[in-house]
Amino acid sequence: MLAALLVAAVPFAAAKVAIIVAVAFAYMTRRHTLYHALTIGATWLVLAVVVELAMSTHLHHAWFALLGTPAHPAVRVVLLLTWVAAPALFARESAVDAGHRRADR
Repeated sequence: MLAALLVAAVPFAAAKVAIIVAVAFAYMTRRHTLYHALTIGATWLVLAVVVELAMSTHLHHAWFALLGTPAHPAVRVVLLLTWVAAPALFARESAVDAGHRRADR
């Protein structure tokens, strides 16, 4: 929710990406594996889509604060990918994966 609120308040795409990455770092610093990170990223993207649909319905006009406007498709793609991939940038290796790595050597 914090990332969505901050992203909605900022008009610049680069700042939106930085906010998403910073919140992903704060969330992922404790414990999470790559699988968990990708699940979280996909969940964040789905929730962003749901919020944009709900806000568009409530306001009776298009609202693109979280995912970017369709008039700028490159920026939109970057924001979509950032919502999914940002948590994965800070994922840690699971104990199972680390155990398999030692056996491969």
